[in-house]
Amino acid sequence: MRELLHRVSLVVAALIIAAPGAFAQGCAMCYQNAANSGPQGAAALRHGIIVLMIPPLTIFTGILGMLYQRRNSSRAGEELPSPEA
Repeated sequence: MRELLHRVSLVVAALIIAAPGAFAQGCAMCYQNAANSGPQGAAALRHGIIVLMIPPLTIFTGILGMLYQRRNSSRAGEELPSPEA
């Protein structure tokens, strides 16, 4: 358990160190177009970002749910129900 915590903390530290480089990826032309689009354009951009976040979050939640279900079933010593049943 301690080794897992150590690895997770190393990954988090690496992500924090790499974060300033990610902020530099905004293109000036995209920024200017978004800034000049007005309130309707800003709302459309916000909605677009939310819509684009839905599939990855759904996949992530599904994988975590499956892992949680398998963890609980393996601890109880019972087998998962087969999908055919």
